[in-house]
Amino acid sequence: MATTVVVPVKGMTCGGCAATIERGLRELPGVETASVSFATKTATVRGLVDEPTVIATIGKLGYEGLPSASVAAHEHGAGAEGGPRPALRRALLAAALTLAALACARAVPLLAGLLELAVLLGPGWPLFRQTARMLRAGHAAMDTLVSLGGAASFGFATWAQLSGGDGGAAASAVHEHGHAVYGAGALVFTFVLVGRALEERAGRQAAAALAALGRRQPLTARVLREGGEQVIPAAELRVGELARVGAGEAVPADGVVVEGGSGFDESLLTGESLPQFRATGDAVIGGALNVGGALVTLRATCVGSETTLSRLVRLVAEAQGSKPPVQRLADRVAGVFVPVVLVIALGVLLFGAGPLAAVAVLVVACPCALGLATPTAVQVATGRAAQLGILVRDAAALEAAARLDVLLVDKTGTLTVGEPLVEASVVLAGDEVAGREALAAAAAVELASGHPLAGAIRQEVGRLGLTPPEIDAGTLSAGGGGVSGTLRDGRRVLVGSPAWIEQHGVDVAPARPHLGPLGQRGWTLAVVAVDGRARLLLALADRIRPTSSRAVRVLESLGVRPIMTTGDHPAAARAIAALAGIEEVHADETPALKAERVRALRASGHRVGMAGDGSNDAPALAAADVGIAVGGATEIARGSAPIVLVHGDLARCAETIELARATHAIIRQNLFLAFAYNLAALPLAALGRIDPPYAAAAMSASSLLVVLNALRLRRFRSRLETSFGLES
Repeated sequence: MATTVVVPVKGMTCGGCAATIERGLRELPGVETASVSFATKTATVRGLVDEPTVIATIGKLGYEGLPSASVAAHEHGAGAEGGPRPALRRALLAAALTLAALACARAVPLLAGLLELAVLLGPGWPLFRQTARMLRAGHAAMDTLVSLGGAASFGFATWAQLSGGDGGAAASAVHEHGHAVYGAGALVFTFVLVGRALEERAGRQAAAALAALGRRQPLTARVLREGGEQVIPAAELRVGELARVGAGEAVPADGVVVEGGSGFDESLLTGESLPQFRATGDAVIGGALNVGGALVTLRATCVGSETTLSRLVRLVAEAQGSKPPVQRLADRVAGVFVPVVLVIALGVLLFGAGPLAAVAVLVVACPCALGLATPTAVQVATGRAAQLGILVRDAAALEAAARLDVLLVDKTGTLTVGEPLVEASVVLAGDEVAGREALAAAAAVELASGHPLAGAIRQEVGRLGLTPPEIDAGTLSAGGGGVSGTLRDGRRVLVGSPAWIEQHGVDVAPARPHLGPLGQRGWTLAVVAVDGRARLLLALADRIRPTSSRAVRVLESLGVRPIMTTGDHPAAARAIAALAGIEEVHADETPALKAERVRALRASGHRVGMAGDGSNDAPALAAADVGIAVGGATEIARGSAPIVLVHGDLARCAETIELARATHAIIRQNLFLAFAYNLAALPLAALGRIDPPYAAAAMSASSLLVVLNALRLRRFRSRLETSFGLES
């Protein structure tokens, strides 16, 4: 059986490194896919392959693969090259020694040379070590260019000092500017080390959202065992056990409330800023914070690595390491760039502007910016998406979502809340008291049968302060448009559509004058019959989400045409569409018809997204360019779509498309900056117009510019917030 192996990788310094490792892993027997991310410093391999083989292959290529047990630490910032503090210390030490070398270069050249040598062999030694490792494996990477550039610069300066200008034209030129050249090698290494420390810090900032999610999982749980309360590690909590969550505590696992009720902050999981009230029977997501102040008892339904939070962290980490199609060009270029630069530098040395120009070519052409352009943007975007309650399984989905021009949306649960309410009731026989008795009887039957309308009738009964009578469970029957049952006092109760009630021999003539006016409003109609007589007519309707109409306006401003496709009847569909502002409506559609509609739109040249609940909409989700599952946290486990909204509604769909477009724009900008830098800097260096220190500064600045540009996605805000205000 094919398995997926994810291992951290040490020693990568540019996109060319990632491309080299990726090519090597793809050549392994049994490998289906291999992807290496320079931004997250991880290799992901799927196929008939084991972890030791992957690690050994990475080692043969000149890099270091770590066991998967290191993944968690790697994701939280303890990964590449010893973490941020050693990288920062090396950069600061190199900077101090370089400044000292430059200060005494004119007066004491020998001391300046010794200080520069200290930079190369001290904080800069890891670059030489990695270069040697690459050479043994027969590869070249960014460190190869930097090491050769720094060593060549120091060597030329030393040659000039020792020869006293008698070593030929080249030595005379170097000796003439010896005080400047002696600092060049140190400056090269210093700029690279400072840039690397800043890149590592930026990468950890990009992963901050993912780390924050992981920290929300509590370490302990208060569980009810052996007649009392015990505090145990959260990892030892078992499915079905009862756990208590007090004020200010985080929920240790996914569960269902069995006692009490309180407000829970789910913002890090769903993007909702307001606490959500959860009472008996409601599901609670692990990691949610009890901010309501009340003690709640819940029964665990998913524990450990199967909780929503654990799956979210794992899947977002995988998405951060994935690659959109736009990165393929950058990977191909980075993979061949370093050997080409080495050839150019050799040509400049032998036939061009001389040794200093060759050093500048080696330094200025490091493809750091090219390697960071796409993966850094993907990493930041998927982290920001997780904060908003948007789970992106694959970076390719972001690129596809950015190109959508049509979005098909299901009605229930996407445009609406998915929880019907009793909008109106009409007493058909007897007085108001008789009507209330009929409503209580209907509630008894509905609640016992678990019918979809039970929640609405239960809420109406609770609002009126009524108590449902007892029912004989053995008499319950449901299906075909209604439910029936016998109460303990012998009364026979039927609740269903007017047609279904009539099929059971009940005269619905008293209800007919009301069916047209109420039905035209898109309400679902149900007749309550007691002992063979129609007593009450109920009109039920789902509530439209308060953000739906604003989301439609945002989609239209983005050039995305929303289309409703629903299995509900036309009147209800048109009513909700009118409230939301959607013009095109297709009702009474089966899952197969929805999928066919998606295919037809794609065949006509549209880029189509489908937003649905991920179960009955699965065919349409699979047929679309991008499927967006809005069924809530359970969809994380189902894998029905490449994008999952933890808290699903049309507002989040609009946010997803906006974020995808912002990410795509950042990637294009980064690739432009990276290519433009190399195209401009390489010829200037080859012609001798850029000295090595300035080449190092330019190279580091280009990488840092790309990273900082990608970090702008951390501040992404939807137009729903900036233009309308988000309330959902």
